[in-house]
Amino acid sequence: MVFPTKFVPPPSRGPAPLDIFERAVDEWDDPCWTRQTRSGREQRLVFTDGACINNGYSDACAGWAVVVGPRIGNRLAHPQLWTGDSDDYAYYDPTPTSNRAEIEAVCLALQVARERFRASDTVVIATDSQLVVEGSTNWVKKWLANDWTSSSGHQVRNQDLWEKLLDGVDELDDCGLLVQFWHIPREWNTVADRAAKRAAENVGY
Repeated sequence: MVFPTKFVPPPSRGPAPLDIFERAVDEWDDPCWTRQTRSGREQRLVFTDGACINNGYSDACAGWAVVVGPRIGNRLAHPQLWTGDSDDYAYYDPTPTSNRAEIEAVCLALQVARERFRASDTVVIATDSQLVVEGSTNWVKKWLANDWTSSSGHQVRNQDLWEKLLDGVDELDDCGLLVQFWHIPREWNTVADRAAKRAAENVGY
């Protein structure tokens, strides 16, 4: 089993993502954020977020988004914005919550990375969800060792999505892609946040 690691920002740069990653274009001439490392691996930055309207109620609606490139003028360059739509969400997740939406966003980011990035790249997933970062890099190791039982003795919530996330990381590792997570403040994640909320608002309407 391969586990993702945490991204550690270099101390010589500013703290925000766009202080560290530069705007560039990829092999398909689509805008991206990238950073060269001393090892020669190229790090690709993506932002993820999930949102759930009426979280915890029977009429909850959730959506998620992945942003993999900067804006061009007043719009996001296609296909830089990926969102979970209503059909996908209704089919795959009958019990939407904000936590599930956050994990779904990461699973989608891993899918995008597999389709868009090179085998020599590292994908850095920036999210404002501490649950996602700690769960995928730290807690999940203990959950697996305890057969998906938490430290309090209860079944781990959203086991299906954590397994989906780990499968995605494994698939990328098989292709030579590494995965890192970066916990960022919400104010640094506004584009993905707005996109996820728009996706949630469109579910069931």
